[in-house]
Amino acid sequence: MQLFKVTDIITNDRLQIPIKTGTVIDQLFSVSNGIMPSSIIMIPGQAGIGKTTVCIDILKTVKLQNSKARVLFISVEMNKVHLYRYSKRLNFKEIPLFIFDLDRSVLEQLKEVLWQSWDLVLIDSFQQLVNLISVYDKISSRQAELQVIKVLDSCRLGENKKSFNTAFLCTMHMTKSNHFAGSAYIKFMIDGMLELKRDEENDFLKYMSFSKNRDGKTGVKLYYTIAEHGIEYNLSRYNEDMQALEDMKKIDEDNLANNDMFNQTFCK
Repeated sequence: MQLFKVTDIITNDRLQIPIKTGTVIDQLFSVSNGIMPSSIIMIPGQAGIGKTTVCIDILKTVKLQNSKARVLFISVEMNKVHLYRYSKRLNFKEIPLFIFDLDRSVLEQLKEVLWQSWDLVLIDSFQQLVNLISVYDKISSRQAELQVIKVLDSCRLGENKKSFNTAFLCTMHMTKSNHFAGSAYIKFMIDGMLELKRDEENDFLKYMSFSKNRDGKTGVKLYYTIAEHGIEYNLSRYNEDMQALEDMKKIDEDNLANNDMFNQTFCK
């Protein structure tokens, strides 16, 4: 058993510098306005809600903000033809792509490509990656899941070629009962769970909201639409919702102050 203090942890100087998209979604990711390096964020959602499109749009906007940002798209669910057609609509030709060679160990390929050092990596999807490793590396699904988490964890700690604290976005599927299709272990290991959902009152409206977020707020909804060029966020509605939350917070603080004053006056 080995004990340590926080001061013993050796970190990269860039660990506290957020990865920015330059859009309103930065406010959801963290209080520092951006995706924090070394974070693992799962993005679950039902089929057709736009998980891959949202994530590719994030990679694109990160690259637009910083041309030197090293971003990578690991596609497990699409082949080269699918990606070519998809890119014609979303235009992500500047983003490096990786597809696994099924004649080799999938797990070893994952280690090799992540060793090259990246700021932000999209894995689409996490379950399919686990399934591939389970089948082609001939291990159980549970073992495959643990191996993937182990590889991501080492990479976000800077154990790669250039000691980058890589951040990960991992899409996930939802079950018919609107639960993410993964083990409880994942919930504890990750830094954020950004859920994509349909509005309860209007099925045509879509929004994203963190149900878990170690770096920022939870429960805040950001509505979005999928346009021809990518994702459009409903900024006006987001600002209105944030103002309403601030007003409610102010009312709660005033009520608490009034209760304290009452207690000091009459409850001595």
